[in-house]
Amino acid sequence: MNEKLRVLKMLEEGRINADEAERLLHALDRKSIKSRITESLMHLLNFGAWTGEMELESSSVSLLVSMGDLEIKKGEVPRIVYSGWVRKRGERIILRFGDATLELPPGSSLDLEVSMGDVKGEFDGRLNLLISMGDCNLSLGRASEVYVENSMGDVIFKLPEDAGYEVDVFLSMGEVSSEWELEEKIHRIRGVIGDGKGKIEGSVNMGNLEIKRR
Repeated sequence: MNEKLRVLKMLEEGRINADEAERLLHALDRKSIKSRITESLMHLLNFGAWTGEMELESSSVSLLVSMGDLEIKKGEVPRIVYSGWVRKRGERIILRFGDATLELPPGSSLDLEVSMGDVKGEFDGRLNLLISMGDCNLSLGRASEVYVENSMGDVIFKLPEDAGYEVDVFLSMGEVSSEWELEEKIHRIRGVIGDGKGKIEGSVNMGNLEIKRR
């Protein structure tokens, strides 16, 4: 469902009040102009000079995306390829605005915070994911460890047939679905897939959660 229609439906059902609906719609309008802001900044700053790549020292990565989209891919060595303003502060990589592709070997560890933007791709390892505004669509390994907090946006995790996960996720506003037999209650989904060696935990504030087969 369109995010604005979802807000209006929640208002109609009495799940949020008029002030809350107004704030959510305003936030969605901010998201819709993200790409135009990025294009303007690229033009003003002669952005082509900021395009590049950075090989990372470790497969344990901390990344902050202020405004932009991120694709995660499997690679032999950890590196980030970007079209944006990227800097490094201590052990943390910061993408102020623009888009990037992050390549990581299986078994990597990623602490990822996204203020505004979408995350997609494939990941096999330990993932700590915080998204303030944006969607997440990831294919996971057989038994990755994932903690997700998504304030506004849809979350899709695609798992292999032989996946093994313990699942426990809360939802404040939104719907949940799974192609495996899990206990689905209002505001929560939990249960075990396969041998349960991996983990999917966390919360989705406003948005849907799907756990599906690849």
